[in-house]
Amino acid sequence: MSIDLEKFRAALEADLADPNGYWNTLIKKDEAARARFPKVEAYIEKHGMPAVMDRLVREHGEEWEQKCWDRGCETYPNQKFNLLWKYITESYEPVHNDRIPQDFLSASYFVKGYWFTIYCGQGCFYRVYDHDINTILQI
Repeated sequence: MSIDLEKFRAALEADLADPNGYWNTLIKKDEAARARFPKVEAYIEKHGMPAVMDRLVREHGEEWEQKCWDRGCETYPNQKFNLLWKYITESYEPVHNDRIPQDFLSASYFVKGYWFTIYCGQGCFYRVYDHDINTILQI
């Protein structure tokens, strides 16, 4: 099966010209998330990273897992975690740590005493470690 590049280009240009098209919708969502970065920083400064992590761990507990399964999905991160992950990946540089399991590790970031990692193989999941490399959250 081959793709007709001219048809593809025309469809892409039409979508980009539409303010409510797919790509412009993604751009707007990305801009909205970035506009919230100062609020993320202020929240972390006010409450501290341990309180932020405690909240995320509570929010991704058994009740959250059941809600995901009831929707026919595997457990996935909530919007708060997704915003925090986006903030981290755009505000910090990836850091390597030999103490973190490396099998399928795609990226790791050290932020205020916590290691935020993403592992990708046939699927992806996030794992957060404390400073001593104890898993405190896996989604």
